[in-house]
Amino acid sequence: IIIKGHPNWINEYNEIEHIKFIIELVISREKNFDILKFRNHLAATMACKASIKANESLTNEDIDYLVKDLKNCKNPFNCPHGRPTIIYYSKNDLEKLFKRTGF
Repeated sequence: IIIKGHPNWINEYNEIEHIKFIIELVISREKNFDILKFRNHLAATMACKASIKANESLTNEDIDYLVKDLKNCKNPFNCPHGRPTIIYYSKNDLEKLFKRTGF
């Protein structure tokens, strides 16, 4: 396979990994290949792979950018796979988590 270019939404720092992933997805698909379903699946999967993971450090600038970017989404409350991106804890909920109630 000769690759002469790639979509501009693939990050340059890991383009080889992303291109291999796309090729593997195309090869593993059934005969009734649906390009729209494939693109949606690919976008959702790549978004999750590129997302911030547990124990990953963020600067205040990173956090500000992330919140601003999230505000521009059609649905900022869930990732493309339906997992929540925003969780609300009341003061009482936090106190329960840290066993600070009843004092």
